[in-house]
Amino acid sequence: MEVPATEVWVASSAARHRH
Repeated sequence: MEVPATEVWVASSAARHRH
């Protein structure tokens, strides 16, 4: 599972922002 930190950060940020 080689995924860029940016992708994870964006996904986490979006998921947290999307209630």
